[in-house]
Amino acid sequence: MPVRAPDSPPHPPQRPPQSSLRSPRPVSSHTVAQSRTLSIAPSFTEIKPRTLLVAGATGRKANLLINSVGSHEAFKSLRILSFSERGDASAQMMYAHVIKNPRSFFCVDSPDHKALRKALQDVDILFYNPPSGDRHWVATAIATISVAKEVGVGHFIFCSVLHPQLSKLIHHADKLQVEESLIESGLNYTLLQPGIPMQNVDVRSIVSTSQYTLPYPHTTLQSFIDIHDLALVVRKIILNPEPHNRATYQLVGQTCSHEDIARDIGVYSNKAEVECVRVDRRDFVGDGSTNEYEADVLDRVLLYYERRGVTGNSNVLRWLLGRSPTTFSVMLHRDYQVSDCSDAYIGMAE
Repeated sequence: MPVRAPDSPPHPPQRPPQSSLRSPRPVSSHTVAQSRTLSIAPSFTEIKPRTLLVAGATGRKANLLINSVGSHEAFKSLRILSFSERGDASAQMMYAHVIKNPRSFFCVDSPDHKALRKALQDVDILFYNPPSGDRHWVATAIATISVAKEVGVGHFIFCSVLHPQLSKLIHHADKLQVEESLIESGLNYTLLQPGIPMQNVDVRSIVSTSQYTLPYPHTTLQSFIDIHDLALVVRKIILNPEPHNRATYQLVGQTCSHEDIARDIGVYSNKAEVECVRVDRRDFVGDGSTNEYEADVLDRVLLYYERRGVTGNSNVLRWLLGRSPTTFSVMLHRDYQVSDCSDAYIGMAE
């Protein structure tokens, strides 16, 4: 009887396995895939210090990132790319303390290759955080990838969404198109697929009213991420991108229901109970959207959430952080303070 040779030891893995709800909004004023062009991007051992461009910089996660790396010695230059004149004006006000040169701010509101070329020339690392509510953002993102390849951007980090293959959700399908374009581009890339930001939950409103209102069942399971954890991951990749080349990271901090969130808020704010109140989906869409495209996106999301949520796994985020991801309970203790007043005022901690 032939004897089977013992199995060879497995190779070490290259990477681990993979209303009260506020819409994302700007902060106020106050992949190279294995391809035929693997040599397109220069080695980062030859690019120190580097030039970083952040596209879509007025969101909360980008704000945390810029304030974290803006003065870091690894960067000789920090640039901001906005997608509207209003966004550009906000960015210049928000980051005047970090970026002194007004020519480091760029604005592109369409797939304008000439304007994109000017913004991306000599950029080593590009963090692309797409805008919400813009019907034409996909074309601009794909044009940005094309120009990034043309001018030789060293590494392209795209902030996508958890499970972009969920084609019933418009914004997921849109981001899948951009992911495909980036993977096929020949650029060095990293794809980030985060869950819902924990900070989208309007904690202060819930505490002041003792009600958690949603236009879908509070029992729906969802996967969330603390934007501070997300910013730490982006910072880690930006400071040392080579180990993260061609990686796709599913970023989940905690998977729970909105009933669980209401319970955590009630315990932390000394409320006897936070009531879960469901409101009509059509009324919520009417209140929360600013244009037809955004209304379509939101309506499809809420209809989807009536039957199921979007859930993932926290192992990858735990590995990237080197610690357990932040939970809602930890986030509440870190970001909010509760007084002993009778109406249990809760506010952002300084």
